[in-house]
Amino acid sequence: MRVAHINSMSTPCPSPVYGGTERCMAQMIAFQAAICGHRVTLYAPADSEIVDYTAEIAQQLGLAAEVDRPGHTVGIQTADGKRGSVTLRTTGHRAPGYLHPSCAELNQEIVALLLADESRQAYDIIHNHHRRFTISALIPAGLAAKTLTHAHSAALEGD
Repeated sequence: MRVAHINSMSTPCPSPVYGGTERCMAQMIAFQAAICGHRVTLYAPADSEIVDYTAEIAQQLGLAAEVDRPGHTVGIQTADGKRGSVTLRTTGHRAPGYLHPSCAELNQEIVALLLADESRQAYDIIHNHHRRFTISALIPAGLAAKTLTHAHSAALEGD
């Protein structure tokens, strides 16, 4: 299964500080590849360390993991012989931090990258961890039926 995860550009995944959402997302991504053998792509800031994080999880589980340098993809052989992977897709920008004025523009760029990739080879599911992307980009692009959104507030307001 091809799975895309979209992270906000405000903080890397996993977060080097608190980042509860990013830590949960990192664990979910690593286990989707290591346990299920899915091909997972994370759209996130360039300073995200999801590839190394996933390789560590695979090692802890006793699974073979091979990191493609410069570290944008890790391939994993699951316990039942499936081949999973995690790939970091980024626009090259590092996370500027929460509430930074550039976050809105950086978020638009990362969603545009996802939409361009989706048009070339469709994902089976898109897991959106930033509620605003659903209203502004994913529903208008016709991707609502395969998008799962985690909203951390009751309202799905627009951008």
